Amino acid sequence: MKGMIMLGIIVFLIEFVTALPYFYSILLMNHLTIEPSSSIFIIIGYNLVMVLPSLLLLGVNIMFKERLQQFLNKIRSKLNEAPISSLLVAIGVVGAVFFNIGLRGILN
Repeated sequence: MKGMIMLGIIVFLIEFVTALPYFYSILLMNHLTIEPSSSIFIIIGYNLVMVLPSLLLLGVNIMFKERLQQFLNKIRSKLNEAPISSLLVAIGVVGAVFFNIGLRGILN
């Protein structure tokens, strides 16, 4: 039960941080008095920009699956050689920077 609660908290924190720019864009459009029809097109464009990189990665994976797997296996072997604590610190620092940028965007 504790594991499920911790997993829920972690997923909430990850999803909240990645949704900050979306909430900020809605806030901006409300304060700029943009027409509702224009704001809908802006949100659709924003979502396309956010989804397009994952679709491109899927296309690259489908087209170059064998070469991509070889490249990713090389990266995996290099990451396995590195100490895990340094990788976790690097990921934590990048996450903290993105969280700070998101908060500053909302608060300003």
